[in-house]
Amino acid sequence: MQLGEKLKTHHGRCGSPIYHSWLSMRQRCLNPNATGFHNYGGRGIKFCKQWDSFKNFFAEIIAEIGPRPKGKSLDRYPDNNGDYKPGNVRWATPKQQQNNKRKRGPHTLETRTKMSATARNRSVEHRAKISAALKGRKLSSEWRAKMSAAHTGRKRLEITGRKQTPEHIAKRVAGRLAAIARRQSEMRITQ
Repeated sequence: MQLGEKLKTHHGRCGSPIYHSWLSMRQRCLNPNATGFHNYGGRGIKFCKQWDSFKNFFAEIIAEIGPRPKGKSLDRYPDNNGDYKPGNVRWATPKQQQNNKRKRGPHTLETRTKMSATARNRSVEHRAKISAALKGRKLSSEWRAKMSAAHTGRKRLEITGRKQTPEHIAKRVAGRLAAIARRQSEMRITQ
């Protein structure tokens, strides 16, 4: 028997969901290049030494929480800040895992103010991008008046019987104008 064949048949569970859970746990804890490493190994989360071997991991997980049910994955519970170890793992649904997130700390008045300022800055940047996209375009004065009114407080405009945000309208108009310009240039080339 070749070495590769021996490795494949060592535990016979290479493609199983529980094997993928074990591999993912190891990657998150040990591999700095893994997605999410900063949330696991990067902040000190590890797994118990006996789980370094899949054979041991499999035996203990099956004995403690059973085989992996469809639609569930390995979760550190009840101590989300603790290591992967017996007594601190379960099979959890995505919703259960969402509810088991670590707390990011209370939002003080200062952090709320900073978050609010960031949101305002992004909104200003977004409007500037729309304005730049529409610059030089021939738009009706009625449409410009409605856009201007929308930016001073109203959130949605009613144009052609549909209520839409100014950003949505601007994207559609800019997209249509760009398509028309592209078609015109294509027509010039083919003539």
